[in-house]
Amino acid sequence: EGENHRPNHARRIRPSTVVMASLILPVAIVSQMLVHPDLTTTTKLPSVHSAAPSASPAAMDAASIAHPPHESKIWSDSWSEARDRFRSAAKSAGARLVTLDYDTTESIPDVWRTHHDEDVKYTIDVAILGNEELASNLVIHSSGVHGVEGYPGAAIQVAFLHRAAQRKWTPPADCAVILMHGINAVGMAELRRWNERGVDMNRNFFIEGITRDVIDGTTTAATHDTMRARDYPLYSKVYQLLNPSRPGTFLPRWSFYAQALAAVVRHGFGAVKEAVAGGQYIRTEKDAGAQPGIWYGGHELEQSLQIVTRFVAGLGQKRHGPKGTPVRRLAHVDVHTGLGPYGEDELLIPDTRATPNATISVTAACSALGGDGTADGIASVPRAELMRKEDTSWRIYGLFCTAVPQVFAHAAGGAVSEAAGFIQEFGTVSPFDVVRALRDEGALVRAAELDGKTVPGLDHPIRQRLRETFYPSDPKWRKRVVDRGLVVLDEMLTWASAATGECDADA
Repeated sequence: EGENHRPNHARRIRPSTVVMASLILPVAIVSQMLVHPDLTTTTKLPSVHSAAPSASPAAMDAASIAHPPHESKIWSDSWSEARDRFRSAAKSAGARLVTLDYDTTESIPDVWRTHHDEDVKYTIDVAILGNEELASNLVIHSSGVHGVEGYPGAAIQVAFLHRAAQRKWTPPADCAVILMHGINAVGMAELRRWNERGVDMNRNFFIEGITRDVIDGTTTAATHDTMRARDYPLYSKVYQLLNPSRPGTFLPRWSFYAQALAAVVRHGFGAVKEAVAGGQYIRTEKDAGAQPGIWYGGHELEQSLQIVTRFVAGLGQKRHGPKGTPVRRLAHVDVHTGLGPYGEDELLIPDTRATPNATISVTAACSALGGDGTADGIASVPRAELMRKEDTSWRIYGLFCTAVPQVFAHAAGGAVSEAAGFIQEFGTVSPFDVVRALRDEGALVRAAELDGKTVPGLDHPIRQRLRETFYPSDPKWRKRVVDRGLVVLDEMLTWASAATGECDADA
């Protein structure tokens, strides 16, 4: 793979740095607990409604927000249960259900084989309300790109469909809603963030000539090959820390916290955050197994995204040509968890201002979220943040919410006037705890592969801890997710309706 792609394990953190980090670690942990309370802590969560004065007229009234469908009807304990709930809710709402089959005959590594029931066929399911071929305004909502994070997104979708059924609501002819459930079905079933090959699906969506990411500071298109050719020096320095061969015990756990804090002290929090969560495309011989280094963006388009590409391109192709109906407005919301203060959602907008023909725009996203219709208006949008180094400390390539509108627009021959795409991310625990949960789960997979065994079952403590990290069992947190998820989904419908004045979720 070349010297530039080989993790540098020789350079170790000085003992003095570890000692210094150990001394200030308790202070850091306390500060993190203040920002990210323990999951068992009773926490007063902020208001559901946006603070923007131009709140969505299509947002649910306070009474209906306070009383969504009972949680036993919308939350699930397994992927199969989540899929069944989604299909049932889609049927009750009168939605058209599209099932996209997933081929697991070759994609499942041996370490996962005993977990896979051959009688259960993995699928990506899509519920469509309205006429997706003729509607000139489209709202897309996706869940499960990051596997285990799909349960909260799916709950929002099921709650939306239940509400539509209860109100007998259907979009008018000029609007359509497309709900995409369980994009990373295997990851969702296995309660892991990555897919079955250890790939981060939200760093993987590159299609040459279609997706239009450009590497910062260059004119080079971001593709699997160009991302692999880049250097990741800081990630290489912390590679050993992030990717152990086996899970640790109690003492290595605190050693991890000390070393992680030492890395932050040495390099700065923003730089470490960028190096780790920004994604990496290192593929050495060691990374060729079932679990590459965490946050690995892959070396080719993963199967789930190939399936999504075919489906979305098929929708776009029906718009192509003189007889096709152009799209005035397209909005795409992709739901995730883990980042940010506990119980609060952040609206992360990809910064596409320097990307030629990017399809989605910062201006459209700001307008859709209640801003003043300009890119600078993001300052007036509560919870919104640009995904750029100056704001989030990272720049991510291969995003799902960026690529889907681009695939659609390309297939439609560019027949999209305005498009908004962003991530709705719900906070759970501290960044240190997020990294540790992913690190330990990755080590569990590597150890199983080294020993020629399969990964321990879902009841293993490490796997349950990862589930709780991204899918908290706290009822207040879950209620908050559904309430805020519906508000944002309604805001997208309101924005789409502004083009024609027809698409109102409360109609």
